[in-house]
Amino acid sequence: MENITKKTLLETVDTAIEYSAKLDRNLNSVIGAEQQVIGTAEESLTEIDVAFDDLAKSVLDALNKRREVLKKNVMRIQEEGLAPLRACRDVISHTLKTTQSYICEGQELMEQRNCDVERSLKYIDQSSLLGSLPAVPNLEEVPAISFQLNVDSLRNSLVCRILSAGVVSRMGPVQITSIVEKPGALLVNWEEVEERGLDDQCFRLQLSVGAHPTPLPRHSAAVYRDVYQGADSSCVVRDVHPGTQYTLRVCCKDERGDWCAWSLPRVAATTLPAFCECLVHT
Repeated sequence: MENITKKTLLETVDTAIEYSAKLDRNLNSVIGAEQQVIGTAEESLTEIDVAFDDLAKSVLDALNKRREVLKKNVMRIQEEGLAPLRACRDVISHTLKTTQSYICEGQELMEQRNCDVERSLKYIDQSSLLGSLPAVPNLEEVPAISFQLNVDSLRNSLVCRILSAGVVSRMGPVQITSIVEKPGALLVNWEEVEERGLDDQCFRLQLSVGAHPTPLPRHSAAVYRDVYQGADSSCVVRDVHPGTQYTLRVCCKDERGDWCAWSLPRVAATTLPAFCECLVHT
């Protein structure tokens, strides 16, 4: 009886130890999941600030550049319009000053008790100075500078585009479902986890050498390259070295033709050499 009890106790303890190990693994999985949620949230918050700060600077720079161009256009037209008017004004001012001097001289001759005939005749001969008036342009012939900008329309357009800019995704709309080892290759399968009802779908698969399981691009040393782009939901990635780990990710285009968020990265490797290598070894 005692032996049976000890055996039962031992089995119970072993079961408890195994259960504890499973709980520990589950706990680590939950902690990893929490870290993924917190880490990707912090990463996304940073990316939002960077993107909108850059956008705000670009928009402000563009507005200031356009402002300066328009103001230079105003100054150019003003200078072009004022140049002949200033010349005309100088001519009129000079002629007016000469005419006023001529009037004063005539009044002085009239006030003299003894008329100086010779001087008076000379003065009369100078009346030719009172000829045609300098040409003065009509208001219709000179610039009347104006500025037009439909501020409300431009504001509404910009605000509408900005308010719909950017997308926050709970997860990439397409995820890798399986990676199967092939001789010198990997068969990658993926599927959409969000039903969007697009008629023409386009996927993009990327590969990076090494294990980069983190979904945080800012903190990853992964250097990805495109290995497939098209409508299929699977791809055989060839020319991979047996025993070498590779990280893969996939994305798709949205309704506007822009690339959506990337899937969670998946690390995989093949242990099967390519067919040609098998033939060489045999």
